[in-house]
Amino acid sequence: MPRGSAPGLRARWLAAVSIPAAVSIPAAVSIPAAVSILAIACGEPEARPRQIDEAPVLPPPADALEEAIRARAPSEAMLMIPDGDVTRGRLAVGDDLDVVAVLRAGLCYKVLGQGGPGVEDLDLVVHDPNGVLLQRDASEHDHPVIGVERAICPAESGVYRIVVSMRRGAGEFAVQRWVSQ
Repeated sequence: MPRGSAPGLRARWLAAVSIPAAVSIPAAVSIPAAVSILAIACGEPEARPRQIDEAPVLPPPADALEEAIRARAPSEAMLMIPDGDVTRGRLAVGDDLDVVAVLRAGLCYKVLGQGGPGVEDLDLVVHDPNGVLLQRDASEHDHPVIGVERAICPAESGVYRIVVSMRRGAGEFAVQRWVSQ
């Protein structure tokens, strides 16, 4: 029961409900907490909210590249969910593509990329709204990740630039942002 409420109200409420004899509810417990205690004691299931480590239900992946990103996400973007659509494209060696994304303060982000057949080294770079380099993928393979050491957790919301670069090879790619829950 909330502090400052009349003690008689608590007594009348507890008297109005049927409490099993084995259940003891201390006086300091609020009425909502007492209801939960009673529900458990009486064997009534409580509504269970989605747990943070339970993945949301997503539509089937649109292609093999998106499927590969999703397969890696549980280990490379642990406890994160997709943020926006997958960006897809085709690049030749030496080509870049700028992708803009609004990142919100108070959340943390990772970016996962996946190259298709013929892609040998796909790179990702993230710049803040002022053009300052935040992170770059230092790997030399077809599945880059931004946020391996630490996720990007902006202090202020803004428009960030993600640069996708084809360093070796050529072909299709997919990139997706993942955000903390």
